[in-house]
Amino acid sequence: MMSLIITIFGTTTIWMYKEFKEMINRNNATRITQVNEKIKAYSQLQAQIAAVLHDRENNTSKINLMRNLGEYNPILSQNVRNVARDYYIKADPAYLSTMLAMMETDFKKFEKEKAMCQSMKIALNLRLSFQGYMIHSSQYYLFGYRYGFLATRMFISQNSKFGTIK
Repeated sequence: MMSLIITIFGTTTIWMYKEFKEMINRNNATRITQVNEKIKAYSQLQAQIAAVLHDRENNTSKINLMRNLGEYNPILSQNVRNVARDYYIKADPAYLSTMLAMMETDFKKFEKEKAMCQSMKIALNLRLSFQGYMIHSSQYYLFGYRYGFLATRMFISQNSKFGTIK
């Protein structure tokens, strides 16, 4: 009866661990996708800012930059949004240089977040494989103990017919 309870408890624990691991992995995958989208948006904006800075007389590139700044506004950090708003108002190219510097800082944050998510995924996989080994070992021990106990009982009962207990 006790081994049944231990088996049910162990199975439930393993199942819950695997479910939580899958939830965390899906969450990390979603976070990595979001970070990749931010990196893509920032990269496009950086290229457009560079185009405006290199050719300050081209109004088409300025309009495209303003349109994309508006489109990617929800993705941008608060500081970059503030500088973008100031650029809308004053149209001073110095704001674009400031925006590039802020975007570089954000890029570093994105890379750290991406690396953290990926390392968490690796750590979870290693922990699961280690725990799987431990669970396998403990099951072997439990089952070995149980079967050893049964084998000993059988040996004693068989030998008790002959009057010897070993």
